[in-house]
Amino acid sequence: MAPTPSHAQVAPSCSWLERAAFVVLLGHLLLCPLLFSHDTLEPFEFPKTRLLLLNALLLAGLGVSHRLWTRGPRLSEHKYDLLTLGILLFLASAGLSTALSLSPRLSLVGDHESYAGLETVTAYGLLFFAARHLGGPGENTRRLLAGALLAGVGVTAHAVLQAFHLDPITWDNVSHIGVIDRPFASLGHANHLGAYLVMTLPLTVYFLRDSIRQRRWGSVIPLALLGLLQTLGVVVTLSRGAWLAGSVLLLFLLVVALCRGRRTFLGVGAATVVLIAVGVTILRHQITHPVQGALQRRVEALTHVGGRSAHWSAAWEMFKAHPLTGAGLDAFRLAFAPHRPLELAKHDWGTTPTRAHNELLHVLATQGLIGGLALGVLLLGVLASARRVWHQRGTPTGSLGLALLASLLGGTITLMVSFSVTGITGLLVVILGLLSRLTEPRTETVEEAPLLSLSSFRVALAILMLLALGLITREFTGAHLENDPSPWLATGIVGSALLGGAATLLRLSSRDPAAVVAPILPRSWPRLLVQGGIVATVCAVLILRVLQPYRAAQACCAGEREVGSNDRRALQHYHRATQLAPREPIYWTRLGAGACLLAENTGDLEARKALLSESVQAMEQALALEPRDPQGNAHLAHVLGRQAQLVPSVADRASEQIEAAIEADPRNALFLIQAGRLGLTLGRPALTRKYAGLAHLLYPDAAQPTALLAMLAWLEGEHPLALRLAEEAEHSRWNGDGDAELDFTEWVAYMDLQSGKMWEAFVHAYHASTVRPQRVAPQVILGRLAELRRDWHWARHHYQRVLQLAPQHPVASEGLTRVTAQIESH
Repeated sequence: MAPTPSHAQVAPSCSWLERAAFVVLLGHLLLCPLLFSHDTLEPFEFPKTRLLLLNALLLAGLGVSHRLWTRGPRLSEHKYDLLTLGILLFLASAGLSTALSLSPRLSLVGDHESYAGLETVTAYGLLFFAARHLGGPGENTRRLLAGALLAGVGVTAHAVLQAFHLDPITWDNVSHIGVIDRPFASLGHANHLGAYLVMTLPLTVYFLRDSIRQRRWGSVIPLALLGLLQTLGVVVTLSRGAWLAGSVLLLFLLVVALCRGRRTFLGVGAATVVLIAVGVTILRHQITHPVQGALQRRVEALTHVGGRSAHWSAAWEMFKAHPLTGAGLDAFRLAFAPHRPLELAKHDWGTTPTRAHNELLHVLATQGLIGGLALGVLLLGVLASARRVWHQRGTPTGSLGLALLASLLGGTITLMVSFSVTGITGLLVVILGLLSRLTEPRTETVEEAPLLSLSSFRVALAILMLLALGLITREFTGAHLENDPSPWLATGIVGSALLGGAATLLRLSSRDPAAVVAPILPRSWPRLLVQGGIVATVCAVLILRVLQPYRAAQACCAGEREVGSNDRRALQHYHRATQLAPREPIYWTRLGAGACLLAENTGDLEARKALLSESVQAMEQALALEPRDPQGNAHLAHVLGRQAQLVPSVADRASEQIEAAIEADPRNALFLIQAGRLGLTLGRPALTRKYAGLAHLLYPDAAQPTALLAMLAWLEGEHPLALRLAEEAEHSRWNGDGDAELDFTEWVAYMDLQSGKMWEAFVHAYHASTVRPQRVAPQVILGRLAELRRDWHWARHHYQRVLQLAPQHPVASEGLTRVTAQIESH
């Protein structure tokens, strides 16, 4: 029998550049899910994408420098598996989709609140290749996963704070079911939190299994507690996608345990039963009745997809309209308008979604068949990797691969009923890179030394955790008084969880062999010049695409906070935002809206004209940057309608702009209603009759079109019809449009006054004045009602209040003169 060659164990070489890249990648996995900022216009996704771009640029610079200064295999010598080919094909599809997009600028930088443009997709690709290069079957992959799990610890702790109403930050637009606010932690939405918990739960199980096998009982309890909290977190997020993914993961775990042997299956089954029993006990005895009711409602609606069906049907129509390359990367909102389903208004009144709520359909709609082909290659790559991992089950490499596959499976299932965000997609692509490296064919057994020694890893982890705690402390304490202890309590809880998690995971990372350092090529002036160019390029891109956009978002957010209290100061912040990011339409739109609002609150006629002119110019700039966006036409039409009250010559242009918006998005209820209001403002009843009537025909349950038709009928002298339509509007759905409802309440009060319905007029006017104490019209009506009742003192009070708000108001001036004369005569 011929002897078989023995395979030597080889420790691969590494350079300090690779070590630095490892720290950057570890920092991304730890910091990105935890990062949020209440100082930016969008508090969750925008900061995460800036951090993603920052880390991707650093990884790219370090990678190019590594190729420049160290000896390594040529690019042509690298082996490309199906996962790598799928990522390369997806990047190519994204580039082609951007070049042929409905809006190449939008596809390059991404849409507002989505930010999933070509630069973000390219950054994901860099994360994949960095993870593939730095990972492997050794300690490096475990340490990267430990960073991801530490982020899961922080996210879980933040979710616990929100579940027990201990979050020191008050958030708007929180998703809720019944009276229950769903926790979302630092991910921005409960569905994303559920997805992240599902993805990190297999990592917890993996490290828990290792701690049991190594008999490190001090690590078992913290990891078991973390797993329990993550499981309960998945439940209380009320995310049906996370529930589905968790159920599939449980089935996956039981199948793996069954294949490992009867004893393993029985142990896993017993642990599952205990976990379910503990969870049910906690839910029954510690969770309040409203939460139980919300859980029951969610269970009853498991198969109810709601507005997602409208998104899915529109995405499929978009794919059929652009089958090859799609409508353009992240251009879903622009392509959605011609395919808007009418049933969407039942669930999301007046909204224009930026995502399809199904990642496969979203890719088909925005990247076409080529993007779908890339996803197919990725799926084949995952299946091939799963096959290799399955053959290695029972080995350390196989156990690690199974944990990666389980995490990938959980994240993928949630994306089929939701959409990707940076905190989740970044972890997904890193897992894909690690899986690609872990399952690559090997001709020899390789014992990979860690890139960092254990002491260096501890130092790096400590620095990253201090940075994370500093960011969290800044956010928790940024908007509170000095004597409020809640931010420090919340910071202490999250910080203690992170420190405990780090101590637990470090106990499982005890290997500390020395790595072989790769030789550095001799210095030469050409290499030094190239290296200088790399550094300069990275710094320039960081300034242009990370620092300045972040400062612009901060300036715009500062302007939003000043609106209503100091409109002029808000306008200065908006100007600053447009100077820092002149190519972003959102900042020009906010500048135009701020100037229009300041003009409405300005008494000086010339100043008002100047502000409205500035508002029009800002909206024109926003429309020039994104000419295919119908919302840009609608915003411009709004400010032109305001300007037309002072400059009648622009009335025709205002009508043209709103009609252009409706032509691009013909079933947008908000555009149709805006056109109806604009007709009343411009004194063009035909415009109101046309578009308010169309809105009433398309959305018969909506109150706004009926209210506009009632106002038009009253102005045209058809008072009985107007009163009948007004009553119908009052009993229709306002779809959360409180401002429109209050505007109409003021109109109804005026119509009741003119019709002699004094009590009804008083009720409506008093309600409007209570909600809007700064509005003039309700005070005028109340003054007139008091005058008709011969209550001269109350009439004088209301007229004086009007003149405080609008010193030149003619009706109030005449009324005050009359009631003053009556008081003096008596």
